Amino acid sequence: MYCNYCLTNKTDIKENKIRCESRNCDNQVFLNPRLAVLGVVFKSDEILLVKRNIEPHYNQWSLPAGYVDYGESPEDAVRREVFEETNIKIKVLNLIDANFNEISKVTILCYKANYLSGEIIISEECKDVKFFKFNELPKLPFENDNQLIKSLINK
Repeated sequence: MYCNYCLTNKTDIKENKIRCESRNCDNQVFLNPRLAVLGVVFKSDEILLVKRNIEPHYNQWSLPAGYVDYGESPEDAVRREVFEETNIKIKVLNLIDANFNEISKVTILCYKANYLSGEIIISEECKDVKFFKFNELPKLPFENDNQLIKSLINK
């Protein structure tokens, strides 16, 4: 591994940081935490949900979500994840929540978005994709998803 400051090829990884072993540098870089994004996508009086084809919560409905790639902005990540999972293009409106999942050790940034265009095409990650009317939403396995939706539709 290379030091991002002096480009020395010897670094020592300890816990959550990398320390350069060069006597002239001694640079310390903290490893990035895992960051994910989630989209609450509205289309009129409906919300976009995906039926999971992966664990956790296989075969249950949830909001579209995924990891942020290195060098990618969270807003671009939520647009990409929604498109990859559903073929839907969205307009990201604003950040509505940020939380840390103690179990997975992932920080999740939650964005409100509006449907722009596209016909649903189901990806490998999903068993189904559907827009649900507010009064027909299924119970979602991630409690935070239920709370986010409830707070947004009751405004």
